[in-house]
Amino acid sequence: MPAAVPGTGQAAKPVVLRPRVLVPFAVAVFVVAAAAAYGVVRPRNHVELKGPGTTGRLHWGGGVFTSRAELRAWLNEHGKSYAAFAAAHPAAVRMLPAETAKP
Repeated sequence: MPAAVPGTGQAAKPVVLRPRVLVPFAVAVFVVAAAAAYGVVRPRNHVELKGPGTTGRLHWGGGVFTSRAELRAWLNEHGKSYAAFAAAHPAAVRMLPAETAKP
């Protein structure tokens, strides 16, 4: 027997779960649970992307430089010196491979 609502003298209506409320909620819970499960068990053989400069390339000023000679030539074209650039941006210079000795 339902309990009475205080002050009204009427019996409380039982709570009825309606499908139009329950189904969207269940779908949302399922989607979140599926995304979490995929995050835990996703394949580990996917390609790891590396950031700019981590593969011996420097992305600078709209160009991609693979050697210090390329960077030096670009800086000369733009009226800058490599020495000043290296002093101002030592981390950028470290991303490039060291120059090899010329034969």
